[in-house]
Amino acid sequence: MPKLTKEELKAIYRALSLITTMGVSIASCVGLGVFFGWLLDRCLGTSPWLILVFSLLGVAAAFKTIFELFKRIGIDNTSPINTDKPCTSNPPTDTN
Repeated sequence: MPKLTKEELKAIYRALSLITTMGVSIASCVGLGVFFGWLLDRCLGTSPWLILVFSLLGVAAAFKTIFELFKRIGIDNTSPINTDKPCTSNPPTDTN
């Protein structure tokens, strides 16, 4: 087994931390939404409506969190391979 360089180990640890951050963010957003929806449903007697609403809000918050995480590390729709310049290629046009 070849020995990894310090830079390769750093890249592996960064990727693992990114994956872990995404998983924890998704689970916590959805979990908190479900918990607060359940709690309010129990207190107000509106079962199952508030748990559904807050679950959907939790999913939306998870998407927003992941989007912001990708934006912070430099992954967005203008740089498909994480480059510093925006993508300038045009899609092919139909000449028929």
